[in-house]
Amino acid sequence: VGMEEYDSDAIKIFPIPALDRITIESEYPSTPLRVAVVNLLGQAVGEACEKSEINVSKLQPGLYFLKMNFDGKEITKKFVKE
Repeated sequence: VGMEEYDSDAIKIFPIPALDRITIESEYPSTPLRVAVVNLLGQAVGEACEKSEINVSKLQPGLYFLKMNFDGKEITKKFVKE
């Protein structure tokens, strides 16, 4: 009771492909409590707390995932780093 379900379509990340920053835009009132940047091997290569913008400038070009935790609900989005 009371736990709100988060729809991953209500959370957008841009720009894709990214050069130096990824912006997280959500229809929900809260920002993600924790964001992890994960490579294709499942390794965390970056992390932020309570941010709506993530610096990805030091990442090598390739495909990555953003794992975002919104009030206990994890949502994963993929992005390309140029």
